[in-house]
Amino acid sequence: MTDHLHPVLDDAAIARMTSLALAHVGDAVYEILVRTHLACGGTQTAKTCTAVRSSSFVRPRRRKR
Repeated sequence: MTDHLHPVLDDAAIARMTSLALAHVGDAVYEILVRTHLACGGTQTAKTCTAVRSSSFVRPRRRKR
């Protein structure tokens, strides 16, 4: 059975990942950081967490090339 919670990726496996796959990983890490920050506040409800997350933690837009 494959262990998806503890993947073992060498440098070559990471280099083979597409930029889209890496972007998904980056987004997931960012989401965890935001949720951790909100959860550590201790007084957040599900409703206020969603409102704060959507308004205050907007990722900066990328420059157009």
